[in-house]
Amino acid sequence: MIKEVVFGFGQTPPEQQALMEMNRIVKFVPSSNRQLQPIADIEMFTARRTLASDTTLTPVEKSAAEAKINGRGTRLEMMLKRS
Repeated sequence: MIKEVVFGFGQTPPEQQALMEMNRIVKFVPSSNRQLQPIADIEMFTARRTLASDTTLTPVEKSAAEAKINGRGTRLEMMLKRS
């Protein structure tokens, strides 16, 4: 019900004018999680850089942490592609 109201708003001239005055937009359109891909990329880059610069971990710990990061990245990528 809410989805229909939001995406249906902007059909009449007064509604279009209200949207234009708020944020200079024409109408609302459905979105997906694909718009989050750049954020996920930055998060993965940050995690990898943080791990690479961590001098307190042993090589075995670093390898395990890297595998965990890579697994998380793969799951995230799959979720974003499905949406």
